[in-house]
Parts: sequence; structure tokens; C-alpha cells
Amino acid sequence: MSKRQQPGGNHAIHEIAFDLRAVGPKNFRAGRRPERAGTCRLRTFRSSLLLILFLGCPTVAMAQAERTQTGRHKAAESKDYYTKWLNEDVVYIITDEEAAVFRKLATAEEKEQFIEQFWLRRDPDPRTAANEFREEHYRRLAYANENFRYAGRPGCLTDRGMIYVKFGAPQERERYTGGNYTRRPSEGGGVTVTYPFERWWYRRLNGSAGEDTEIEFVDPTMTGEFRLAHDLDEKDALMMTSPMGQTLAEERGLVSRPNRILLRDAPLAETSVLSRQLKDTPFERLFRRAALQSPPEFKGRELRAQVDVEIGYENLNFEYRVDPMRLDERIWLVPLTVFVPHDGLEFSKLGTGFRAQVSVYARITGLDNRVLAESEDNLLAEHAEGELYQSLKKTSYHQRNFFLAPGLYKLSLVVKDLTSKKIGTRQVAVRIPAIKDGEFSTSSLMLSPAIEILDQVPRHEEPFVLGDVKLIPAMNDNFRQADQLGIYMQVYGVQIDQSLLRPRLTVRYEILRSGERFFEYHDDDGRSVRNFSASRVELLRQISLKRFPAGDYELWVTARDQIAEREVQSKRQFHVLAP
Repeated sequence: MSKRQQPGGNHAIHEIAFDLRAVGPKNFRAGRRPERAGTCRLRTFRSSLLLILFLGCPTVAMAQAERTQTGRHKAAESKDYYTKWLNEDVVYIITDEEAAVFRKLATAEEKEQFIEQFWLRRDPDPRTAANEFREEHYRRLAYANENFRYAGRPGCLTDRGMIYVKFGAPQERERYTGGNYTRRPSEGGGVTVTYPFERWWYRRLNGSAGEDTEIEFVDPTMTGEFRLAHDLDEKDALMMTSPMGQTLAEERGLVSRPNRILLRDAPLAETSVLSRQLKDTPFERLFRRAALQSPPEFKGRELRAQVDVEIGYENLNFEYRVDPMRLDERIWLVPLTVFVPHDGLEFSKLGTGFRAQVSVYARITGLDNRVLAESEDNLLAEHAEGELYQSLKKTSYHQRNFFLAPGLYKLSLVVKDLTSKKIGTRQVAVRIPAIKDGEFSTSSLMLSPAIEILDQVPRHEEPFVLGDVKLIPAMNDNFRQADQLGIYMQVYGVQIDQSLLRPRLTVRYEILRSGERFFEYHDDDGRSVRNFSASRVELLRQISLKRFPAGDYELWVTARDQIAEREVQSKRQFHVLAP
């Protein structure tokens, strides 16, 4: 038997199989050897058989290879997803501690659980199916990526994108294309040439960035980069080109360009010639920049817990008032004003002055205990060194507007001094009356020692502003003899004289002391009418208190519609304090 025909090994098996087919049944039974031609065909068949076996086994070998490759792709995609989530999606809102924990997680399951808890901790109302924080965050990301992209970078990774993702849209946004620019007085005045820049203004920012925050982004490369500016002079293209682009102080010889550059980092008292504001001093700029680049603080969870567990604190004294104003038959504007006296706050040293910071949380719930509205804001109380005694006599005011339908509600308030950790709470009922269109009625009667008529209606919602009238309600309705008794009230259901196209309304003001009439004023000409429309009439009157002795008083305001011959009254007590 030749070596090729010897049994044993895969080759022998393949050859025997071929020989059986080559010789046929007859030759096999006769025991003849295969012909030489059959051997040649054997080699050809063996190669073909190996090829068939190789191509015919994807069910095993190729399936295993495909599973391995798919697993690698999924692992790579999973790694890319978690890296993008950490370094792009939440890069501005995740804390350093959270990021450190996330990087130590090994499995996808652990990371998914972390992400779920991450959003849950920030959910303003976990009792609802939607996570409003996450939805708003990804909306901001999409807007930033669409509008602030630069040089191949996603918009959310630019400076403008960072601020937008953290704090949302500014209340005001100005864009300058560059060229001649007249500085504002707080910038020193004068005319200069600037690079393209944007100025964003926020009335208040959550976290420690504070209120009345102005942020500038400058494009010194003229390519659309818009970097976050460290200083008001970064946009000045002539800053290093003296004597061009002088400020008013430089034009008058009060300061030279090198001295202006040096003085801008000096204390405020030494830079009065530059007309700088306190918020533009170096320490305040650094404080604000650090706050802007830090992750925003959680909003509404810490003080909200004080309401959830229904614990009452009375360590921190504060007052409040609610003054509903009807918008239409279905909805009311409800300004909530909170007063925090400075004598109960703890001031901490800050630069050359002192500062106290207070957080105010408000929640409005219905009879079914469903949260209808809530807010949390920070108040800042500041005073210079040596003015502590005068500052302790002052009061910080805060106002937030809510919109409610007629009904009965529960108002929960928590006020916390962030330095001393003292907390004060209130839980009271708020009733919004149901007034039908055309019904003759009034709003709350608001008393204020400070009423200002604005030149124009603000473009954005402002605290203490109703239309073109700005008024701060009196705390506990207390007044000094040097104050004006400001009276503001809205009257609803007043008919309009079609010939005069105005209401015919007379108003009588009566002030009682110990039940006796002390003061009376009749407005028969409608001088108290500040604004009017088909739905409401605004009444505004100020009365001097110089001749009012200290004591308790009661104010009655009676409005009479001369066309419909009907009248409505509203009253409120107030107090004149001793000098």
C-alpha cells in the first residue's frame, strides 16, 4: 500500500471517500485499486472539498468572528458614549466629586445607574414623570451647539455656550460688530474702537454669581470666537495705542493711559476717577468669574426639604405680603414680597466691606397637595466698613410674581441666612377670589413709601414693577413722618364713557384715627386714575405724612362709577412711627 493510501489522518479519509466514488460499487466489490486518473481527480476534489468546507462554515467560524467584532464595536461605542456624556453633556453641571466617582466605575451597568441617579438628584419634582431639569439642560445644549459653534468645536464647548448651558438665555443680549464705540459712564466715557463683542445681562443667576450680572464676550481675532472677557477694556482695540481712544478722564488729563491700566486693578476708592462700579473691582470680577465657571448649585432641593418635612423654625425673622392683581377672569398676577431685616443677619467680611446672603424659597400648592409653582432666589445685603449701624436699620426686599387661577392655595415660605444657617418658615393660606368680567370690584390695596413713575414700561419682567409704576410695599405697613403715603389699587368692571373714551370715576380717600376722621380727600376729576383699559383702572395717590402724629390709622378708599352709579370700597390699616 502506498503512503498516499495508508489509513490514518484526514488525507487518508478524504482519499478513501474519493476512491469509493471513483471505482463505483462494482470495482469496490472486486477489490480493485483506483485508476491513475482517479488519483488526479482525487487531488482536484480534495482542494475543492477543502474550499467547500471552508466556505460552508460561516455558521461556526464566521459567526464567532462576527460576535467578537460586534462586541468590540459595542464596547467602543459604549466607551465613546460615556466619555461624551462626562466631557460634553454634563461637563458644566457635574461636580468634581461626582466626576471622580464616575471615572472609577468599571461596568456599563454601574455607569447607567450613576447617570440615572445624577438626573434624579437634580429633578425639581421627582413625583412627576418628567425631569424638567434634564429636559431644559438638553434644550440648552441643542441651542448652544446650533448657535455658538466655532472652528469645528461644538457650540456647547465655547465660552458663550458654557454660560448659556449653565444659566440659560440672558434677560438682555447686545451684539456689537466692532468699530466706533462710545463708552458708558461706568466704562470711563469717551469714544474708542472695539473688536466685535457681545454683552449679556442677567437679572439674577442661580448659585453664587449674584444679581445684576453683566458678562462680555470679545472676538479679538475677528473670527467669531467670542472669548469670555476678564475686564471691561478687553474689547478696546486701541487699549495699547495711546493717545487714541481716550476716556474722559484721560482727555481731561486726570489720568494717563499707563495709570489707567494700573489703576483698574486698584481698590475702588483709588479708582473713582475711572467711574468704576463696585461690581467691576478686581476682587468682585474674580469672584464673579469663579462663580460663572463653577458648576451651578442645585436649585430648590435643600430649602424645599424644610417644607416637605414640615418643620417650623423661627430663628430668622422675616415678613411677607401677597397682593393679588386680576389679569382676566381666569388668571391673577400674585406678587409675593418678602422683607428680611438686616438686624437678624450675620455679615461676613468681603474685601473692604461686609456681605450677608439670604436664600428665599417659596412654594404654592393646591388643596390636592400638588405643587403648582415654586421658586428659590438669593438676596445680597452689603455695607461698607464703618456703616454697620446704619445697615442694621435697613431691610432687604425680594419679590417674585406667580400666576394663579381663582381658588384656595397654601403658601410655604423658607428663608435661610447662608452664613449663620438660621432659618425662618411660614405656611399660610392664600385665597384668590373668583370675579366675573364686568363685576365691580378691586384688587388688594397696596401702600408704599417709595413710588416711582418710569419713563417706559420695562421690556422684561421686573420685581416691584406694575406697568410703568415701580413701588416697594411698606413692611408691616409702617411709615415715617417724612414718607409719602403711596396708595395703589386696581378697580375692575368700570364702564367707559364712549363720548370721552375714558371712565367717569370719583375717588374718596378717608383716613381714620381712633375711629375718627383725621384726613379726607375727594378726587372728583379722576386725577387718581393713572392708567385705564376696558378691563381695569389703576388708581395712584400719594399723601404727605408730615402732619400725621405717630400712631395707628385706617385708610378707606371708595371708588364710584358715575356711569353705572355704583361704588366699591377697600380699606387697610397703617402705622406712622415715632421719629
